[in-house]
Amino acid sequence: MSRFKAAGIMSGTSLDGLDIAFCEFEENDNRWKFRILHARTVVFENELFSRLTHSMKLPAHELAALHSDLGTFIGSECRRYMQETGFEPDLISSHGHTVFHQPEKGLTLQIGDGNIIAGITKKITVYDFRSGDVVLGGQGAPLVPMGDELLFSDHSCCLNLGGIANISFRKVGQRLAYDVTALNQVFNQLAQRAGRIYDEGGKIAASGKVDKKLLQQFDALEYYSLMYPKSLGKEWVDKEVIIKMNLPDTASLMRTWSEHAAARIGESINAVCSKNDKVLVTGGGAKNDLFLSILKEKTEATLVVPDEKLVDHKEAMVFAFLGLLRHLGRNNILSSVTGAKSDSSCGIIAKP
Repeated sequence: MSRFKAAGIMSGTSLDGLDIAFCEFEENDNRWKFRILHARTVVFENELFSRLTHSMKLPAHELAALHSDLGTFIGSECRRYMQETGFEPDLISSHGHTVFHQPEKGLTLQIGDGNIIAGITKKITVYDFRSGDVVLGGQGAPLVPMGDELLFSDHSCCLNLGGIANISFRKVGQRLAYDVTALNQVFNQLAQRAGRIYDEGGKIAASGKVDKKLLQQFDALEYYSLMYPKSLGKEWVDKEVIIKMNLPDTASLMRTWSEHAAARIGESINAVCSKNDKVLVTGGGAKNDLFLSILKEKTEATLVVPDEKLVDHKEAMVFAFLGLLRHLGRNNILSSVTGAKSDSSCGIIAKP
């Protein structure tokens, strides 16, 4: 039996904060177990939040500065939490913040300099997980399914309701997964129009009405007809979704997207799950009461929402695990998920 300690750091596309998860992993006879010992979400400072929001449009030198500053922020927050908890990880694993993701062009960029994180924390740091898979012809996403395969095999499928909603499942003896649609990335942008950071519990959306004409436009988006492997980025959200949301009634826009996204996700669940199957549901969308109620109407599978720590920090925990696998020289990305030429062990290792 082997035990390891690892810190996972996640900055999602919904920009709801920096997730930090301090975890312990145990391997026994090729089976893995995990525990999240400590976890927190750190809200981005206003200036950093604004720069991250507009990162796609920054000139090269400003983007380089943001890469450095985000690494400093991540490293400093991780070190502070280590000091508070006394947790001493064997390594730190940072997903970084996605600026560009266009794998069809061989392009993906996650910022947050891992060398700076390693320098501040004095810990080995693994970062930039996606680019290696893209080089192998893969989507570079989603990456969490390796964690689903090794840590959550007792569930028929795993659903992450984050900035982008993705689903992971086993079929014909292998793990498959893909991005289903955008979720909190859309909700949060709309909430900001109403002067909120996010729509707590779906209360704003609940006061709106479904716009059937707009719903038909969303349902007709080409992405949904593509076969997986496939993945989404902010570029798609802005170009295909946000640009169409020009109605003055923000609540109805939210309600319409809730109906659309729930239908697409329900369809994906129903394609791989039967009535008695359990679907593990995590991510910020698992706290959106309105959205969950609509989703439950779209599927007969059982939606299982775990404790709040796992709901909020599953992705950060899994990235801690992916960094650990990389540190051990084992594969951490599945070609069956991303469409790459082969499974791979990806991530840059920075030493303090």
